[in-house]
Amino acid sequence: HVFASVASGGKVAVWNAASHAPLRIFPVGQGMVPLCAGFSPDGKQLAVGLDNGGLKGFEFHPEMRQVWWLKGFASAVDVVRYSPDGRRLAAAGHDKVVEVYDVTPAGLRRVSRCVGHSSAVKHLDWSADGSCLQSMDQAYELLYFDAASGRLLKGSCRDTAWASFSSSLGFPVMGIWPPDSDGTDINSLDRSPRGDLLLTADDSGKVKLFNCPCVVGDA
Repeated sequence: HVFASVASGGKVAVWNAASHAPLRIFPVGQGMVPLCAGFSPDGKQLAVGLDNGGLKGFEFHPEMRQVWWLKGFASAVDVVRYSPDGRRLAAAGHDKVVEVYDVTPAGLRRVSRCVGHSSAVKHLDWSADGSCLQSMDQAYELLYFDAASGRLLKGSCRDTAWASFSSSLGFPVMGIWPPDSDGTDINSLDRSPRGDLLLTADDSGKVKLFNCPCVVGDA
């Protein structure tokens, strides 16, 4: 089991979750700062979003190498997320749009652009079937898009099965908010791979564990 972290010093680290030891620490490029990273479902590829609007992809077997690079945005990329089958990558950030790409041996090829947010996009999730995306921005707008066309979905997606869940808004996470809190109190959220637990990190410096779904307080 491995995970990745990014640092303002311009490096990405890949860690062994059991031993807490770094497996790889590598720079993303001169003058570039990584802001986010995400593994492909098979764990073979790591996508990294950069402060200059760039996207880079790395592979680690049989040796570490950069496999693609694209200047896809005008400003910082804050979140990247592979589709459940690993064939597509969604990315978003300060440009207020979500870009969807095919991941090919030759690099990234844009499939669609999802427009509708009024501020920087911070959270992205794919539906379990890979057909749609949910995205949340700094203005606490939670929007849904058709991944293939980029079309904004107007109907309710409450019953959609999600491959991941990182948004702090939505029916499954209604109970995570402490009394008298505002939208800034919870800084990040993630759901366990089995879908039965939620983990949050908040302004008080606490990491909290909830059952999922969490639709009432203290679930």
